[in-house]
Amino acid sequence: MSSRWLQAAVAAASFLLVHIHAQTVPECQGTMINCGEEGAGDDPCSISTACTKTFHTCPTKGAFRQCGMGRGQCAAEGACNIRCWGRRVGYASCAEVPVDSCQDAFAVDASGNGMHCMLKSKSECGDRLSCFPPPQPVQTA
Repeated sequence: MSSRWLQAAVAAASFLLVHIHAQTVPECQGTMINCGEEGAGDDPCSISTACTKTFHTCPTKGAFRQCGMGRGQCAAEGACNIRCWGRRVGYASCAEVPVDSCQDAFAVDASGNGMHCMLKSKSECGDRLSCFPPPQPVQTA
């Protein structure tokens, strides 16, 4: 009995370590703030009333940036990805996903980074938006 428990614990810990180290872009935390506010320029973090737990996609739509306090003022600190939604498909790239499975799907590459998929044409699935995949449930033997 204790041997099975130990095996399950080691498998779970190994999965978590691999997943944590493989993830290169963290999940965005909090609320997305608007890029179009007066005076925001390329970084609406600088005029936000709430710095922590906010992010935006300025100046490049789809490229998420987390806000944080640096050098005494709120500013965009680094890249982040929103959480993936929809169905996880067993492919490393949206280009590999069959057209009939493309809509409402996301792919996860070998590094653990996700990508929302969309139909590029009637016969081609492609990348839509980078995302942070939810953790896979740990299966025990």
